[in-house]
Amino acid sequence: MRNLFLLFLLILFLGNTNAQQNTYEYGKLKWGFNLGGTYQTADVVNEKFGLGLGTTLEYAIVQNSYSLFGFSLRGRYLWGTTFGNDFTPHSGAISNNALNGINNPLNDYSNTPIFLNNRTTLNEYSLEAKLKFNKLYIQKGVLFYLFIGGGATNYKSETNQFDALGNEYDYSTINITDKADVRSQLKTLRDLNYETQVSNPSAKSFVFTPTVGVGLGYRIAPFFTLALEHKISLPQTDYFDGQVYQPSKDHAFIKDIYHYTSIHFIFYTFRSNKYEEQTYTQNPKPQTYPAPKPKPTPQPTPAPLPTTNPSPTPTPAPVPTPAPTPTPTPTPTPTPTPIPTPTPVPIPIDNPTTPKPPIITLLTPTSKTFNSPNCNVKIEIKIENVSNEKDIEFFRNNEKIPSYFYYFQSGVLHSTIELKSGVNSFKVLAKNSVKTEIKEFNLSCFVPIEKSIKICHKNTDGTTQSIEIKESEWLNHQAHGDVKGECPIVIKTITICHTDAKSNLKQKITIPESEWATHQAHGDVLGECPLVVNTKQIQICHTDPTTGAKSNLIIDEKDWFAHAAHGDSKGLCPKEVKTITICHTDAKSNLKQKITIPESEWATHQAHGDVLGECPLVVNTKQIQICHTDPTTGAKSNLIIDEKDWFAHAAHGDSKGLCPKEVKTITICHTDAKSNLKQKITIPESEWATHQAHGDVLGECPLVVNTKQIQICHTDPTTGAKSNLIIDEKDWFAHAAHGDTKGLCPKEVKTITICHINQTNGNLEPMQINEQEWATHQAHGDVIGSCDGFDQTIITICLNNNNKKIKKYLLSYYQSIGGILGECPSTPNPVEYFNICHTDPTTGVKSTLSITNSQWASHQAHGDVLGECSTSGSPKNNFNICHTDPTTGVKTTLYINVADWGSHQAHGDVMGQCPTTTDNPEPTKIKICHIPPGNEQNPQTIEIPASAWPAHEAHGDTKGECILNKSRKRND
Repeated sequence: MRNLFLLFLLILFLGNTNAQQNTYEYGKLKWGFNLGGTYQTADVVNEKFGLGLGTTLEYAIVQNSYSLFGFSLRGRYLWGTTFGNDFTPHSGAISNNALNGINNPLNDYSNTPIFLNNRTTLNEYSLEAKLKFNKLYIQKGVLFYLFIGGGATNYKSETNQFDALGNEYDYSTINITDKADVRSQLKTLRDLNYETQVSNPSAKSFVFTPTVGVGLGYRIAPFFTLALEHKISLPQTDYFDGQVYQPSKDHAFIKDIYHYTSIHFIFYTFRSNKYEEQTYTQNPKPQTYPAPKPKPTPQPTPAPLPTTNPSPTPTPAPVPTPAPTPTPTPTPTPTPTPIPTPTPVPIPIDNPTTPKPPIITLLTPTSKTFNSPNCNVKIEIKIENVSNEKDIEFFRNNEKIPSYFYYFQSGVLHSTIELKSGVNSFKVLAKNSVKTEIKEFNLSCFVPIEKSIKICHKNTDGTTQSIEIKESEWLNHQAHGDVKGECPIVIKTITICHTDAKSNLKQKITIPESEWATHQAHGDVLGECPLVVNTKQIQICHTDPTTGAKSNLIIDEKDWFAHAAHGDSKGLCPKEVKTITICHTDAKSNLKQKITIPESEWATHQAHGDVLGECPLVVNTKQIQICHTDPTTGAKSNLIIDEKDWFAHAAHGDSKGLCPKEVKTITICHTDAKSNLKQKITIPESEWATHQAHGDVLGECPLVVNTKQIQICHTDPTTGAKSNLIIDEKDWFAHAAHGDTKGLCPKEVKTITICHINQTNGNLEPMQINEQEWATHQAHGDVIGSCDGFDQTIITICLNNNNKKIKKYLLSYYQSIGGILGECPSTPNPVEYFNICHTDPTTGVKSTLSITNSQWASHQAHGDVLGECSTSGSPKNNFNICHTDPTTGVKTTLYINVADWGSHQAHGDVMGQCPTTTDNPEPTKIKICHIPPGNEQNPQTIEIPASAWPAHEAHGDTKGECILNKSRKRND
């Protein structure tokens, strides 16, 4: 500001000097182009300069060689790009609906860390009024001008918040200790693609934009001028950077602005060249003369005397005579005595050039306290005896307020500031060459205490709780089914067996828990009453005819036949046995299999190393996972079998891989809680109750969400990426012209190319599959990519006691049908066979078959039983086994039903009677290092019967004592 003031004085000085020069008579039309850098001052901090390009067309209204100022109108087009990047995590609401979960619930940064960034591309069209120092340019070639104007800006703001796969960035890994390090971390984390356009119904693409600026240039040639210019544009939108202004972060009353610093190349048109001469004369300082003295009586002119008065006295002109005459002798006269000039007495007056100290006066506001939300305060401060705005500093809460938040005009500082909650301390500092003055004052903003109410809030799990909320939050809670007031008190009840004091009859009743002490004092007991309370009553299990629910009742015995006619039964209702699924390890084969057991048996299985849940996909190289179909019930279950048994299972309709989990889904019209926009989604049927409680409805949403908006699938013209948008219906034709479609975007199914090994003939087959199907193919030996590179080495296998040469990549296939790597032995190993009663899955006819031990598991899984089929058509149901006690290891011969054989076999029991005892009744004892299940880090040395060793070995125990470092000592 001071430099501008000095320049203005220089212009005035040059205007009062003589000038004689060669002057061109310039035309009124000027054209120029410019280039430079653009940057933003917005909610998202500017990161770097962007490129700006533009052109101007100017018409001079006042332009001549003698005016101090010139005036013209200028039209402008500007294209530019600005970049923003915050290096601190964003707190508060996110304005971009593409990032806050409104457009897509999967793209939601609302509850995760985020660092904001933007790239905004702008096109500005404006008209400017330009004031220049005309005489300075005409005479010296120096161009200095100011301009102000307005127009429209078309802008598009984009952000980089998703990686190349469309996933959110994990900003929780950013260490925010050092800003420079944060910049480097963000650069490493992000790609260079600004893929997401700002989406918000309040964001307008065309906005009104006031502009202001200054320029300084020099005439290079009569028709060409080079100028440096800075322009500030104030678009009337808060979405220029994609983020809405937050008063808690910045107290500016101007939200988003962008700057353009550029070099201008200006070309003039001119008509003629003429010579001008102009003379500028300074007005001479007027001289003052003393008033003439009264004219004395005519006397002969005396001889001149020296003058003591410095002021000149005019001498009277001589009177001419017609003819010379003798000079008469003058009569002597006395010499006049000079009269001294009186010394003027100075009269004291104020010196107008003496500087005075600054004077600061607060004009507005007159009140010192304000209530939210009316805390946007206009401040006016009168400041005297300062030359310009640079001599003023303005502070709030000891922080200097940037100068563009206020302006100084006609001796008054003007500013409009949003007060923070509480006391705001302001300080104005004004200085000149005499003194620095400071004035302090306080303005307070109070947030009124909002009324709170108590409501009964419904939790997502269906429970309720009493909470206190702000009254303004009630509508949101009411929309989700909450009610005003406290929740009703739930009285906890218990069931007791009550004895009637008069009849002494017992009856099951339910009472509040608080009354139990009274009943207990009268002899009542907790729980249900015994089966027969007295000779006149009996206990029955009653089935509710409406709901089918069973409950225990005590009735008069005479009423029994009425209950029996409706299907009730005597005695207590059977308790439901809760079951669990575990992965069971067979003690002999060490093979794993998923089984379902009563929950009460879990401790026993856990002690033998079994684990909860399903078994892994492939236990070893010789086993595969199949989906087994029960021939009786049709129920499907996951089994792990030897690969060589696959064809037996395939013949019964089983399939490879895990059974598909059937999750029943439904389509609903979901209403977003934030934006109130509707969207069609598919959810598991089990989640319907929660959505229904929040107002969602079954079926698809109507095409038009409301009277003004519709759902479309938008294609980004730059990247080609598709995204779901909700737009005003009136904007549909503009989107349709760019290839957008109505409705939600289709979900892309990702496919991969694999080399598939045909399990029937072993051929290699390239195929494309859905990515989620890869695990099933991988389990069967398929590989990703082409079929090139498979091992074609010829190897020998033994198949059905015959040597066969195959290519190595087919080995797994031939092993699945019984092939063994290597040549067949010269003498085949004897194979043990035993009889079973086999049920044909098609006809249901039972027949006796002889099978090997390895084939038994497959037949057992399909309902076949051990032993020969009886002539009556019923198989042998009972047989002897040798049972090993899991605690003592003692073996005992048991006679069991065939249905119980699976549980015994799983724990190491064998078919047939136990061997007879020897003369020594004491079993041979051996020492082993036992690994307790669930406590593998604490092995224990124990003694067991030698007969119990196979079971312990199957669970990982080793022979010999444990050594000190807790590793197992092996005894070969």
